[in-house]
Amino acid sequence: MKTVILLLLGFTFLLSAGESCYSVQLTSVYKTEQNSSELKSKKYDNSCKVMEIGSNIVVRCGCFSKFKEANAHLRGFAKRYKDAYVLSTYRSRFENENSVVAPITKPLLAQTFALAHKTELLDDIVPTARVLDVSSLQEGEKSEQVVVKQGKAKKIQKSKAKKKKKKKSKAKKKKKKLKKQSRAQQYGYNRYLKKLQNNKARGKYKYKYKFGAQISYDMAYVNEADQSYTSGDFRRIRVYHQGSFWREKLFYELEYSFTGSNKFKDNFVGYKNHNKTLDFNYRIKTGNIRIPFSLERYTSSKNNMFMERALTDAYAEGRQLGAELLLHKKFTKQDSVNLFLSLFTSSIDERLDEDIIKQGYSIRGTYAHKWRKNHLLSIGSAYFSQNINGDKVNFNETAESYLMQNEYISASIKNANRLTKNNIELLYIYDNYSLQSEYTQVGVDAINKSAIGETTSYSFNGYYVEGSYFVIGQGRRYRSSSSKMRKPRLNRDGALELAVRYSYINLNDQDEDNNGEQTDYTLGANWYINDEIKLMLNYIVAEPLGTKLYNGRLHVLQTRILFAF
Repeated sequence: MKTVILLLLGFTFLLSAGESCYSVQLTSVYKTEQNSSELKSKKYDNSCKVMEIGSNIVVRCGCFSKFKEANAHLRGFAKRYKDAYVLSTYRSRFENENSVVAPITKPLLAQTFALAHKTELLDDIVPTARVLDVSSLQEGEKSEQVVVKQGKAKKIQKSKAKKKKKKKSKAKKKKKKLKKQSRAQQYGYNRYLKKLQNNKARGKYKYKYKFGAQISYDMAYVNEADQSYTSGDFRRIRVYHQGSFWREKLFYELEYSFTGSNKFKDNFVGYKNHNKTLDFNYRIKTGNIRIPFSLERYTSSKNNMFMERALTDAYAEGRQLGAELLLHKKFTKQDSVNLFLSLFTSSIDERLDEDIIKQGYSIRGTYAHKWRKNHLLSIGSAYFSQNINGDKVNFNETAESYLMQNEYISASIKNANRLTKNNIELLYIYDNYSLQSEYTQVGVDAINKSAIGETTSYSFNGYYVEGSYFVIGQGRRYRSSSSKMRKPRLNRDGALELAVRYSYINLNDQDEDNNGEQTDYTLGANWYINDEIKLMLNYIVAEPLGTKLYNGRLHVLQTRILFAF
């Protein structure tokens, strides 16, 4: 009976106390005259009120009907009052002019029982929720419960979010590894290829190395002016070794070719780093290097769109012995600029053949704008100058086929003094689509022996436009840091690329009017079986005009199997 009476009395007391609300408690101290005067002398927000509850003096701000509103109010005090928290209290405590009172919702008794029964659920929503010790409070305070501490709640939520992110990233990495492993297991030679390289920088000098090779075999059916034939040969057989020290700052490459007239390819040492003062990257190479002049020529043959380069390749330079400086500046995440400067002389092969020594220089500048991962535009221009020293200059080109027996257009200028070239390049990539074009103009100054002191100038030109679409795969890729094409990114099933090209060259000028001009139309298909094996098919229709040998139309159907690692 006594128990029932006590419960009725408690219930009556709670009802008499008035409606409940949520408030933000900033501080609570033991009630003394000194503490009371200190708290009352301080300036608080208009929503705050200093209260005397039992033996304590507390500062509470606002009276809200919903917990979310009080929690939002708490954020304004979180920096100054780290121990501030939200609790439920009586609305009657805030009945004055400065209090912030929200609409009435539920009585305190209902709130108290609801919170008491949902304590376990609140731990999931607000991990820092806790209930005050009822024995340490007075009658009016015994029903008040602490809902959350904002600072601790944020920390716990952040830590949980970080753990989830880490778990997700680890799961993604595991999936990628499994995909790579499963793909590598499909080809037994991958195990041996891994032994030829060390991609992890180890040791005192952070040394990395790689051994590689490129082997390509061509077969063609050629329908020329008065004959048709089939032919096949190894287009390239090359081996190379690359290495680097100190996280690739110091690097080198050695490459040798077993086919063609030029045996020594890329043979150089280099250094690259970042200039903090001007915020740009730089790279220096010296040795037998590729001259930076043309996008198609500066790109490795492994990554070009067609089996052979366009007709303008007749004007391009091979590798020369010299030095190259590359300056790379990234203004924003989307915009970057490259500047190539090179000084060179005759190549290693030319020196071994005891040719006339020729010095020269080249300048190439490119600008790239990248909207997103596989959507970019790159434009560039280049200038080339070389002192020929009275030697002969030759330009000749087949119908973009290594296996053709005849070169229908050709020009040979004797007693050349200086050779100059100008080039403009354009590249646009949009997902699986790509467009590439270049225009080249060549000038030759030759000594006129019939008239002493006079020179004769010759001018030639050429251009090409080519485009491709990846039916399978993720499109072509461009390395903006070095202004050249990269190996395309393949799907699990490899990649299939369809391509078309139009190219033109004109070697007629002044008395050299029978050198000829030629137009080529090329269709191509490239099947990337994996990262190492590539099958290529090209069909070329060539139309040489004004030549000494033939004016008409030629047909070439050729294919290539390329193995490179």
